[in-house]
Amino acid sequence: MKTDQDVLELLIANEKKLALLYMRYSELFPNHDFWLGLSKDEEEHAALLQMLGENFKFENNLSSLSADLKHFTQSVEKDYSEASVTTSSEALKRAIYYEETIIDKNAFEIFASGQPPEILKVIERIKDETTGHRNSLIREKNKLKN
Repeated sequence: MKTDQDVLELLIANEKKLALLYMRYSELFPNHDFWLGLSKDEEEHAALLQMLGENFKFENNLSSLSADLKHFTQSVEKDYSEASVTTSSEALKRAIYYEETIIDKNAFEIFASGQPPEILKVIERIKDETTGHRNSLIREKNKLKN
């Protein structure tokens, strides 16, 4: 049985893995500053989640979410380690997929209602920035088409 802390650790790991992947993309593709900005944001998300400590509770069904998060982490790790993405367009497509997966899986909707305001503020910030990342990635991808 997964605990709240186990799932939080998976969320933190995912943010860190994305930061590393985006850092790798910043080294490989011309839109260097764009990828560095995303990487920095993902590191900040991980740090914000770490600050939550044990002052939160998740809703139930942690097993399902835990499995989804592990799959997500494995997918990001595979992209990072295999360096299979060879074009800027491909990198943007993969990053859009990852950001949309976080949104579609409602990864940050699992926090139980009735959280202290400071926790809600952190979660809302991460959710808003994740949506912003997806939108920025889509705009970057559209620039390549033009």
